[in-house]
Amino acid sequence: MTTLDQNGERHAIGLVFAGTVPDVSYILPLRPILERFGVSLRAPAGTVTIARHPTPRGDEIVVFLAPGTRLPLERMPSVFRGVPVRYETRRSAKALG
Repeated sequence: MTTLDQNGERHAIGLVFAGTVPDVSYILPLRPILERFGVSLRAPAGTVTIARHPTPRGDEIVVFLAPGTRLPLERMPSVFRGVPVRYETRRSAKALG
């Protein structure tokens, strides 16, 4: 789960682990999880995260690139298995308490 701050930056705040949309979802606060395992959400250059995103026009695939990530154009399709693909460069997520 994420939220936007006053500067429009997205921050990770929770881990959705169960539920049915839109009825009920169960979310664990993210900071204690990260601290327990000694990990950070700061993605190194070259990191790519992929998500399927519903839109009014149908689903799309969103490829989130960490800052400094460069992909060759031939590895950046605009459609994958009939689903449109969109690319975004994102700042690393920051855990909030």
